[in-house]
Amino acid sequence: MTFAKMGKVSIENFVYAVNSDEPCLQGYSEATYRLIGEDFKVSLSSSFGPDPAAFDISEGCIPKDDLVNNLNPAYSVSNGVLVFGESGEDFSLQYECNDMPNTNSICVGAITFTKVD
Repeated sequence: MTFAKMGKVSIENFVYAVNSDEPCLQGYSEATYRLIGEDFKVSLSSSFGPDPAAFDISEGCIPKDDLVNNLNPAYSVSNGVLVFGESGEDFSLQYECNDMPNTNSICVGAITFTKVD
């Protein structure tokens, strides 16, 4: 996650491809955010990932330009809790879990992010 002034955030997801030691960009999103106290809200404006019709994991990394916008407006807003670590170099983020039968929602609990240069 890369936060910018004016409430903008970019989110990148990386995975390791088969037989590779280098991470691959799996997808990325652009969004706006609001943080009031520990209450965190993110609203996606775009979400890019592999084209489901053309994706083959055995081919390795997909170039960023080949990712397609697959934003689902029904899932474009997420609410959660963001807590900064004591050092200010990390934070934990836990989104609300709205697991419902017959959906592909996954509740993973709090995720800790650490600042990198």
